[in-house]
Amino acid sequence: MYPIEDLVYDLANIRAGPRFAGDDAPLGGRLGALCQRVYERADHPGYLEMGVPVHYGAGAAEVIREVIASPNGRYKITSDSLRHGDVERALMEWRSLIRHLASAPDLEWERWRALKTAAQELLGRTSSPAFFDFPPLLAAQQRRV
Repeated sequence: MYPIEDLVYDLANIRAGPRFAGDDAPLGGRLGALCQRVYERADHPGYLEMGVPVHYGAGAAEVIREVIASPNGRYKITSDSLRHGDVERALMEWRSLIRHLASAPDLEWERWRALKTAAQELLGRTSSPAFFDFPPLLAAQQRRV
């Protein structure tokens, strides 16, 4: 059985893109392997490629875990192929997905309820990169062109 504690983080891979995989297989990871098995490596343009979502990117879940465990260490994760913006985008995509899960209708299914609860707890413990306080714009930046 796929532990909810892992699944809620592994959902970050769904829209992460290939940059997080590094030298590993971009369609790998537990969720990628499960998708490939369930969808029999099907190709459906715009939806699935080899059985996984089109923008799937293995490795994002591990990065998101690290960012949540050590928010100030998010710059240590970056490399030549994985930039700070990639990490922030993956974090926003993941938070959007778990926000949807947290507010989704309740179903008579214990695993669904556990996933919703895990999503709600993570939302309470994490902050969106979109809420950072940015310095005020310079006068030149405020002028319309």
